[in-house]
Amino acid sequence: MLFDVARPDAAGRVTARALLRALDWIPGLTLHVDVVTGAILITPAVDGAHVVGARKELPLPAAARHLCGIATGEPVLLAALPRQNRIVVHPSNTITAVLADLHAASSQSPHDHRSRSCRHRPSAPRAPRSHRRRPHRQ
Repeated sequence: MLFDVARPDAAGRVTARALLRALDWIPGLTLHVDVVTGAILITPAVDGAHVVGARKELPLPAAARHLCGIATGEPVLLAALPRQNRIVVHPSNTITAVLADLHAASSQSPHDHRSRSCRHRPSAPRAPRSHRRRPHRQ
């Protein structure tokens, strides 16, 4: 899963070049846009009513923005799911609620250093040897 944060413009478009590149979505690709559980689900569809814009922006139709409480200029979290070939757009109020719940739960036991949210966190992938910085020798 890949993430990006964007702010819809007045026309309801968001730019997500890195996510589109990861999914191989190109300008002109037709899309189906739907609201599912308070988020906007975007998937490629031959008979889609929307398209990836020429500047690699995604359309967030007014009705979908309204149903999800997304306002112009407010940040949204875009989650690309490459295996399912879709992007889910989460409104900031959803992210705020999830984080508030997480922080409330973690503050209930401040002495427990074995927090579930960090216990199984995978380490960051290391760069291949050819891309690692080497110390400068004089």
